[in-house]
Amino acid sequence: MMNLSNLFIKYNIKPYKYKYINKALIVYSDKIYVIKKNAYKEDLYNFLEGNDFNLFLRPINYYEDLVIYNYLENNNKIELNNLLNMINSLAIMHSKTTSFKELSLDRVKEIYEGFNNNIDYLYNYYSSLEDSFNLNTFNSPEEYLFLRNISYIYSNLDFCKYLNELFYELANKSNKYRECLIINHLDIDNFINGYFTNLDHASINSPVYDLIDLYKNYYDKDFNSLYKVYKSNYVLNRLEEVYFLLNISIPWKISFNDTHFNNTYNVHRLIDYISYNHEFNLLNNKIYEKDNNGN
Repeated sequence: MMNLSNLFIKYNIKPYKYKYINKALIVYSDKIYVIKKNAYKEDLYNFLEGNDFNLFLRPINYYEDLVIYNYLENNNKIELNNLLNMINSLAIMHSKTTSFKELSLDRVKEIYEGFNNNIDYLYNYYSSLEDSFNLNTFNSPEEYLFLRNISYIYSNLDFCKYLNELFYELANKSNKYRECLIINHLDIDNFINGYFTNLDHASINSPVYDLIDLYKNYYDKDFNSLYKVYKSNYVLNRLEEVYFLLNISIPWKISFNDTHFNNTYNVHRLIDYISYNHEFNLLNNKIYEKDNNGN
């Protein structure tokens, strides 16, 4: 940051200590400041304030390619209450910035086929691994754990197939979809004292993408409670809910090219994720119900 000296002079900042947190410089003076490279966001801030949403950290000053924020002490822990506060604020932001757009059926088909291809690839990949491991006289710990739980993986992929077909059916009956401002980088470390502190990746898109981020980071933190709080402020329609469940249900590809310990851990993590996902889907099983209202 070549312009720091001039910035300090301009704003009469007399630092006595610095430290970096990720790409942000924390400057200790009479106050504590955060200095970052300037990603111009004034239009975004004005958009949020114009929609009566103020739960974000706005810069106090700019200098050339640098931006200055007041420092907020981050005492957040990954605890349910903190996550509940964050998702409540997120739902409010989504609701205040929502608009409707025309739904492209070509885009729907592209999404549907992309999911289908991915599901088929994963099914074939895991089936090949199962066949290979079954040929071994003795299985390693990770292979044994994998073979014991392969039925969960197949069941999970079958469920994803069902969700994808349901998504395609619902999307083809719709002509509009909702979009809103999304954080696109949702993390409890970027929600401090009730304020979103990092909007660098914010964009206009489906609200579902913030929920996907949140689920993948915190699925084991009583996510059903988080989901209920979100939906009490921003009710997802049936298409959005199915699309959300589809995205979070697809398992990832694991490989077996590390140590036995790491391989076993990776298998266990996948099975653990599928187990949490299964429980969450059971608690939200209204997706199986016939919706006569078309929502």
